[in-house]
Amino acid sequence: MEIPYYKVAKEALIKWNGLTEGEADKVISEQTISEIEGQVYAKGSLEYAAEGMMRAIGFNKIDKKGEYKSELLDFIYKGTPSRIIDFISQPLHDSRPISKSQFDKDKAEHHKFVNEIIMDTLFSVHDGWVKDNSKKFNTRDKKYQHMPSELIGWKEVKADLLFVKPIFEAAGLEVNEEELEQVYNGRVKDFFLDRGIKTSRNLSDSITQGKEFYPALEGYGEILTTINDPDYVDDKIIPAIEQQGIGNIEEVRKNIVSQIINNPIPVDIERLFDDEKIEVERALEQEITTLTAQKDELQQKNSIVQRIVALAEKRKEIKKEISLEEQRKTDITQGFDD
Repeated sequence: MEIPYYKVAKEALIKWNGLTEGEADKVISEQTISEIEGQVYAKGSLEYAAEGMMRAIGFNKIDKKGEYKSELLDFIYKGTPSRIIDFISQPLHDSRPISKSQFDKDKAEHHKFVNEIIMDTLFSVHDGWVKDNSKKFNTRDKKYQHMPSELIGWKEVKADLLFVKPIFEAAGLEVNEEELEQVYNGRVKDFFLDRGIKTSRNLSDSITQGKEFYPALEGYGEILTTINDPDYVDDKIIPAIEQQGIGNIEEVRKNIVSQIINNPIPVDIERLFDDEKIEVERALEQEITTLTAQKDELQQKNSIVQRIVALAEKRKEIKKEISLEEQRKTDITQGFDD
């Protein structure tokens, strides 16, 4: 097993510090974690990743003495056993005798479970970055980076796989970016539906609520004071979200409605606005009308084909009967002559 910290550090040295793979390997093999950390600054994000994993499975509530977290961090830095890692990966090591179909079903359910934990971990790393980099808010144009993960876009979120992926892979778990993107899109859908965000105006009003909107900002008075100004949010934050983050808010909402039309789950439908529910209903009615017409047309065509085939079979039978009668006539005639 490759120890997660060293895998993170190596990739960071190559990606951020411009080292070759050979140079990075040399640093990893010759320097202590403290020396390496002075170049990659990965520990903070890995700590937040550990916290996110624990929250995702509820272990943060029972880890009164910090033993579980200590074990998990030792797994990350030293590769030693962790009960949290065992818990997350346990279904793959279950030795109960079960059928192959049940095994495949359990494996698929476990895979979904792990994907959700990975997403929680990614979100935790981002929240931690926001907390640790509050001073960057007023000095950079990337205001969208200080918003919840659901608004910064998948491209930004998946960048933190740098810290998260090695942990899960070291546990023998698959990290599939395409599947994770679908999980992320589901989180965005829930974010918009739960908060009633339909327009950029709705989102702007939500952002001005500060820590109630995004708890990770709690305690950062300067940012909270700044985003309490609707004009500032409209001029600086919303454009950043739309241009660099999740995209145009109205378009995102339309895409969510389209998803619900394609897969109308009751809990999603209930969270739509009334006009959107009507839109979904009309879209489904129109689709049913179109599909019904297609079905009727196919039935009509198939009916004609069936009638033609039946006539052809009837013709075949009649010809056969004629042939038999002709043979019988021949037999009678020959018998008479004899």
